[in-house]
Amino acid sequence: MKVPNSTGPALTISRGQMRERLASLMKRIEEVPDMREQFLLDPAGTLAEEVTGACASRHQISEVNRLMFAILANDDLVEWIAEFEPRRKSAAREVFVENFAKKVVELGDATVLGAIISNAAVGNGFPGLGQIAYQCVSNETTGKRTCTCTPVAKASLGREYGIDPATIRSLSEALVERARELARTGQLEQLNAIM
Repeated sequence: MKVPNSTGPALTISRGQMRERLASLMKRIEEVPDMREQFLLDPAGTLAEEVTGACASRHQISEVNRLMFAILANDDLVEWIAEFEPRRKSAAREVFVENFAKKVVELGDATVLGAIISNAAVGNGFPGLGQIAYQCVSNETTGKRTCTCTPVAKASLGREYGIDPATIRSLSEALVERARELARTGQLEQLNAIM
């Protein structure tokens, strides 16, 4: 894992290279059970290492995982993200940040709020502002073209690289199940100690 570099960009891999790397990772996940298990245990770390090349510390990666799992464990927030569509496409990121913050406060989920604060404290930024945090909560739709990671909601990745849609669906379901288990057992609050 690379050491954070405060003077350069966090991501130095082109969007096309990221698509190719994501496709390669998805193929390995389909074919190698250990790679699937690694992804389910540490999705942010696996994506940083295998796809984005993001320069992040282990603590930062753990906090991204915690935020993602905290969000996935909250059905109301997942539903809100899936349905969110900004009125003004030109300001999608800014609109998302404001509305996401309001929804988190409205739901009052202390685990999600704690994960957001922890991400900011380790330098990942707030969801919608920092690149890593934005990837974590962005639901790719027509108006959200600023997402730096390859959007999995687009069918072209599967067609172009031969990724079985069932693989992405089963990974999504497994990640949600892991998130719920972490929340149910109280492990989300101590994710840094676990990972």
